[in-house]
Amino acid sequence: MRISIKSSRAVRWTLGAGVILGVAAAAVLCQGLARTPVDVGVDLAVLPSEAPWLSGQRFGPLEMRRIPERFVSHRVSFTLVALGSRNPAAAASEVKIFNLPERGEIEVEPPGSWRNLGKGLWVSHRVQPATLTWSGPASRLRVLQLVHNPWSGHARLTTSTGEIELDLYAPEERKGIVDYAHPAGEPPARYHGRVPRRAASALSLRTGPGAEIARIYVGGWWPRAYEGTAARRSAPGVWSLPSLPAWQRGGWVTFVPACFAFTLLTYCALRLFVRLWRAAAQPLPDFALAPFPRRMFFAFFGALMLEYVVAWLALFPAAMTEDSLWTWDMTRMMKWNDNHPAWHAMTLAFCTRLWDSPGSIVPAQMLLFAGVQAYGFCLLVRAGVRRAVVLSAFALSLLSLRNALVVATVWKDVWFTALLAFAILVSLQLLLCARSRRRMWLWIALGLAMGFLPLYRHNGLVLLAVYPLLLLLVFRREWRRVAVASALALAVLGVVKVGVYRHYQVAPMDSRTWGLFYSWQIAALLDQPVVLAPEEYELLDGARPFGEGAWDYRPERPMSTIYHPLHGYKYIAAHEGEYFALYRALLLRYPLVFAWQRPATTAYLWWPGVYRSPMLSGGSFATNIRENHFGLESRPVLPWVQKGLAFLAQGSYRAPLLHDLWRPAWHLWAITLAAIVLMRRTGRGEWLLLYGPLWINTLVIVLFTHSPEARYQLPVTFMAGMLVALGWLPWGEGRAEARRGERIARAEARRGERIARAEAQRAQREG
Repeated sequence: MRISIKSSRAVRWTLGAGVILGVAAAAVLCQGLARTPVDVGVDLAVLPSEAPWLSGQRFGPLEMRRIPERFVSHRVSFTLVALGSRNPAAAASEVKIFNLPERGEIEVEPPGSWRNLGKGLWVSHRVQPATLTWSGPASRLRVLQLVHNPWSGHARLTTSTGEIELDLYAPEERKGIVDYAHPAGEPPARYHGRVPRRAASALSLRTGPGAEIARIYVGGWWPRAYEGTAARRSAPGVWSLPSLPAWQRGGWVTFVPACFAFTLLTYCALRLFVRLWRAAAQPLPDFALAPFPRRMFFAFFGALMLEYVVAWLALFPAAMTEDSLWTWDMTRMMKWNDNHPAWHAMTLAFCTRLWDSPGSIVPAQMLLFAGVQAYGFCLLVRAGVRRAVVLSAFALSLLSLRNALVVATVWKDVWFTALLAFAILVSLQLLLCARSRRRMWLWIALGLAMGFLPLYRHNGLVLLAVYPLLLLLVFRREWRRVAVASALALAVLGVVKVGVYRHYQVAPMDSRTWGLFYSWQIAALLDQPVVLAPEEYELLDGARPFGEGAWDYRPERPMSTIYHPLHGYKYIAAHEGEYFALYRALLLRYPLVFAWQRPATTAYLWWPGVYRSPMLSGGSFATNIRENHFGLESRPVLPWVQKGLAFLAQGSYRAPLLHDLWRPAWHLWAITLAAIVLMRRTGRGEWLLLYGPLWINTLVIVLFTHSPEARYQLPVTFMAGMLVALGWLPWGEGRAEARRGERIARAEARRGERIARAEAQRAQREG
């Protein structure tokens, strides 16, 4: 069965919807759409420096003029006046500020009316009225904490968004949190969503799932705002949704861009599906691979092992980072958890049975890397790629310090990369050779590799879900073998997750890991001028105190935010449900902030010079063992090599050219270009089976990783040389047949020589 793009109704509908939504998006971005009037109780203007694409206080939900060019911080200012008046029950009229941001300019009028007691504590209690003006960066330090106690009086807080008077009296002392970018707390603006009656009937707004669609696309999804409430009719031909505050309808402003992006992704997915389906209808290529070149394999393997042994001796017994030490701790305590994959820790424990040292792990990693690389380069030679191209790609891989440093480091990325590369290379052999497709052991090897992928990195679950579908599209005629490989992969995962993990009482990922991930996302949100409710600030202040830099957001230096010493692990564990519910609420309230934060953080994947960071250069690769309580320390056998590697790796951060060359973006562009060239030359789409998993893994990194680190793209950098060389695969009827005939003739000649030699030896023995 063939599907034509021109005759495919689904694709034509997708193209039409994409054009319509694209025009709508252009209209919104250029001139805005007509807005329903809003009822504003207090006129709170948005700061001029704030990005209008945010879900603001006063503007209508479709007034989204532009998307910011970059993810930046903003500046605000406020004035706090101690009025000198007080509540009748108060004993005095003092005003006390707790944790006043130090990163800003402070002016006091009259002089001396405010006293600085240190550590951000300012008090006014004698000379009143007393004015304190602060200006500086908004972002993480824009929360003002005022002390409420029996001696507190009245104060007036003024910002560019409005003015509010505060009564700070409280029978017992406590802290009050005020967002001085939006001092009134919840903006009083309301928006009455209006939907044509026909659309309401089509969406079943009265009851049913259509209401959920309307909540997301029309009013913003805030679950509690709609509990027990249905759309109600307010005028002939119009259905009105319940009114929502502006700060609870962030989902509305994403209607057009979200639909446009969804349409574009749907079109790309359909186009990919159509291409693979059409390719599967054609006979697969048959290159009649040449016999396995054992000498060449051992030459490749020996050269790689020599480099890896030198790197191992230079970093002896192994290089270890914080993640490595965390995994090593599990092997010591024999208490397993799946924050870092427990199967990787069990693998390390097995490797240390003979020699209880990190040095026993590196040889296994060396054998894995060298064996997979040698197999891949030999497969290219067997497929007919010119030896000059293969040797050039091998030389570049051999000269890459990245692989040498990684293979001597105790990281789960090494095992994950080796398994993914092996699965791609086995798929390549199955794709090239019909004889290989009839060998069941290759399918079994592919199934085992797929099954172990999620056990060494959690994002391997996505690859395990997608890879069998790609195999089924490409190898439609071998669907039984694909089913066997997929079933074997699921069986491996099930046996380990259910049987082995239950036997060894492996704990699942705990709130500590999720709390770190959510805190990183929330820190990015607080870096922008958004609105939060006072109780939400109180919850975040308990997790990490404001004013101490705990919510500092640095996309290029994530560890200072993620592993801040003031991070309240116990507090988050005690309020786990509330904390995660707050994260989900903020995600739905300000989806554009979160959506823009992801490419801002992961731009290093596709752009080499987006920002400089040690984690994106050679500095992200370890050249020693971090300080630890296990007594592990580096004992380099070749100290001069270790110093050279450290200089090239750590010094690459200061050298712009080296810093950019260490980036994984070049490798991603190279394999993407090679895939395009290969598909254009051959006119076939099956090659996406080889390049697709790397692109999918990159997409998973964009969506879920919380820090920019070059090692996340190790599969791309590891496979780049082989997949780029694959672009020189010989193609064309006459040329392919000629090369195939030459290979068969050489094989027949070698076979004849062996037969003649055997007959000569037999005759000599008989004589």
